[in-house]
Amino acid sequence: MAKRPRNIHDTFVRESFSDPVRAVAFFKEFLPSNLAQHFDFETLAVIKESYINETLQEHFSDLVFGVSLKSDISVKTDVVLLFEHKSSPDQNVLFQVGHYMFAHWTKCLAENRKPKPIIPVIYYQGTRSWKVGDLSDLIKNHPKEIKKYLPEVNYIFIDLKTISKDHLLNIQNSMMAAAILAQQWRINPAKLQEDFERIFRLFPVEGAN
Repeated sequence: MAKRPRNIHDTFVRESFSDPVRAVAFFKEFLPSNLAQHFDFETLAVIKESYINETLQEHFSDLVFGVSLKSDISVKTDVVLLFEHKSSPDQNVLFQVGHYMFAHWTKCLAENRKPKPIIPVIYYQGTRSWKVGDLSDLIKNHPKEIKKYLPEVNYIFIDLKTISKDHLLNIQNSMMAAAILAQQWRINPAKLQEDFERIFRLFPVEGAN
């Protein structure tokens, strides 16, 4: 089956995060500080994964980031950044994330490589309220004694519409701040113009010097 073409919003988001410098600025701002403190962000790089099938490609950006830990430059942890491209919540997102994680680890074992920890980041662009929850929320009408055997999928959830202007302006990269702003206000062109002007007054544009 042919891969479904990405729409303009999907492409814009993917291109925004494909640049490691912009991605670092995003991760520094939005990853929990107790997690981010362990990463050497100067080592962050985009990793191409070859095992994501066409079904997963409809849900994943194809962007996987490898970053070294500060404690040991030889140790890597993969940060998985998942873009949810639908405008409505997806109740199956944890199945998709789990599928990705175990596919990654299975490939590592097949290639005699040590599996690395994976941190899923769910980046939600929809307008409706969404609480992702956990797998037990999706498998109902079973007693807790059975549900306790379900795997636990931890994740970082970033709801684009809830990002405040103050939080946005903390991003130390004007291009990434502007890109997120464009995503946030794509349905309100007048507001977008106003916020763009604010962004470029407060942040230097990269490469201007």
